[in-house]
Amino acid sequence: MAPSSDSSAQPANALHPIFSRIPFLARLFSRGRDSRIALTGLANGLSTGIAALTGLASIGIAVPYLGPEQYGLWVSALSWIQLLGIADLGIGNSLVNELAQSYAADDKDRAGEAVSTSLFLTSAAGLLVLVLTLLVLALLQAAGHGLAYGPGNSAWSLTIVILVATAIDLPLGTPGRVYLAVQEGYLNALWTILGSLLGLAGVYAGIHLRLPLPYVAGGALFGRAAAKAGSFVAVLVTKPWLRPRISGVSRRCTKQLLGLGIWYFAANIGFMLESQILYLVGPTVIGLAAVGEAAIVHRVYATVLAIPMLFLAPLWPAYAEALHRNDHAWVRSTLAHARWLGAISTVVAVGGVTLAGPTGLRWWLHGKIMPSRLLLASGGLWLAMRLWREVHTTLLSGAGRLRGQGTYGVVSAGLQAILASVFGRAYGAPGVFLGWFLGFALISGILLVWECHLLPQVRRLAPDAT
Repeated sequence: MAPSSDSSAQPANALHPIFSRIPFLARLFSRGRDSRIALTGLANGLSTGIAALTGLASIGIAVPYLGPEQYGLWVSALSWIQLLGIADLGIGNSLVNELAQSYAADDKDRAGEAVSTSLFLTSAAGLLVLVLTLLVLALLQAAGHGLAYGPGNSAWSLTIVILVATAIDLPLGTPGRVYLAVQEGYLNALWTILGSLLGLAGVYAGIHLRLPLPYVAGGALFGRAAAKAGSFVAVLVTKPWLRPRISGVSRRCTKQLLGLGIWYFAANIGFMLESQILYLVGPTVIGLAAVGEAAIVHRVYATVLAIPMLFLAPLWPAYAEALHRNDHAWVRSTLAHARWLGAISTVVAVGGVTLAGPTGLRWWLHGKIMPSRLLLASGGLWLAMRLWREVHTTLLSGAGRLRGQGTYGVVSAGLQAILASVFGRAYGAPGVFLGWFLGFALISGILLVWECHLLPQVRRLAPDAT
């Protein structure tokens, strides 16, 4: 298939058949991948807002029913879902690259093979997580380290619910990867909204029926799982060539998905370490009270980060498709625009938070915690670091360049921990943010840019498609 010279060329079936019948959306999508990215960003914004509202609603009805101890047990257990989510060894992320390239080449057989193989691997990973974790728990219980943590205990039952939900969630993440890869992220956002609503309904049903914690948590988790299962059915109906089959599981695709997936896994390890620097070094360096203040600032900027990320996240599969089509001009232009988006977002956010933050936080926290303007401004260094990372990792992920992130990312996280400790002891909480930022800038910040500019499509060494 000859590469397309049209920067707005789209992969096969990029517009869902239902939406193609709506004149407004048909005209919008005729403008190409930029419009699809914008629509996905807006849909993600709606999804994020509804998820936040349903989350607040679930807290409002769950805390009075469960009480602080049971609710604390629930949210602590939920953190394991995020941790166990990396148990797919990066297969889900590598599937996005494989599908984006398949759709750019209009190779439906290759896409079907990728989905079948990914489903087999993630299902096996989910089952392995379930079996190994239950085995470890059983051994701890037999050795007497489980205390009252055993069958009949609510914590034990909650753990079983979390494990089963995680095992199911790994393969059920496939439709979301498909939508992302073919730049139909707006559809995934709609299914995510349904999942948020079903999860809230599950919590309400459990409380209304006066059920114990494991059932309430299960209602939330399996409500979201039901929405993902629905999205899976929708994908298979609208894209029948993706229907999984045993014969579609291939050694070639297994090697491809695992080969790239391992580096995604390594990169995620480095990112997870980096993202927790404040909470890893802060308690011993600046004390829990100062960590509490810094955590409020961190939370404020994390909320701000969600806005530019609505439009940065969809760039990953768009880059993969554009690179496969040799649309180098679009890659260079989009990278430049993404950098401007990151810079402008940082300046506006830091200025706004530093100037208006004290008043807003005084109202929000009833004056109990009042971060200084210096701490508010230094927290902006974290935002600048994250945006710089996301601007460049979306391109590198689309290009399948993960080895660098998987190696220097871990080293960078180590340096961040050291510098955050050194500057934190000298300057308190603002020093932790400063060390956090400098450790990133000195290694990952520089090497991410260098790696991006090693791509011939960015350095203009590769001719644009004609």
